[in-house]
Amino acid sequence: MGFGKRQIDRTNADAELRGVEASEIETGRDGRTRVIPAAMWDGQAGATLRQLGMRPDDEDNLVPNQHSLEQRLAEGRAKLEAKLMRLNDDIARRTNGGSVRPFFLLPDPCWNGELGHLLMMRLDLCPFDDWNIAFLPEDERTALKLDAPIHPNGNLPAFVKASAEFLAREDANLRAAHAEAMQSEDFAKFHDDREIIRRRVRALAGYFAAQLMKAWHAHNAAPAGRAH
Repeated sequence: MGFGKRQIDRTNADAELRGVEASEIETGRDGRTRVIPAAMWDGQAGATLRQLGMRPDDEDNLVPNQHSLEQRLAEGRAKLEAKLMRLNDDIARRTNGGSVRPFFLLPDPCWNGELGHLLMMRLDLCPFDDWNIAFLPEDERTALKLDAPIHPNGNLPAFVKASAEFLAREDANLRAAHAEAMQSEDFAKFHDDREIIRRRVRALAGYFAAQLMKAWHAHNAAPAGRAH
């Protein structure tokens, strides 16, 4: 499954994040744009940020670019594949040949295009991280042995719709928080607001995982489910 298919124009992406014209963006000598601009690290504002443990060159303060995004996706994919191999070795022994495969709780349409820009570039989230993955059995026999829902073999339309609506609201919240920070120069609050949004995104994935299990248990509690 491919993620990050939209090629990023770094300057325009940074402008979208900051809410300013692309011509106003200033980048560091390393070619990376800072979420909190360099000027904000001077004086009392900078001292306060450093007291909070923040630094101008921390990865959290660097807006991802196409290279850093592709590198993170490659690393995440490799870790997922290694974890899946270990997991399936164990499951094959426990279930006499059964296997699972990853199901992306925030579905792949969310990780491409504009929503993917929000998730990966502005919230610095990765589709291959543990919070976004449920390992689901490939067949009903394995599902019954593991007491886990069968992999749906595709995106669930209800999850796609709910994710898109949720992320559109959080996109607006993040833009409003950043605009407020640019006016107030309170980037410590923006850092906290951004982290709250990141937690809400991960919580949505957790909710989807719980709904999958709820539907599975309801199915097995029904007469047709008990017949297996």
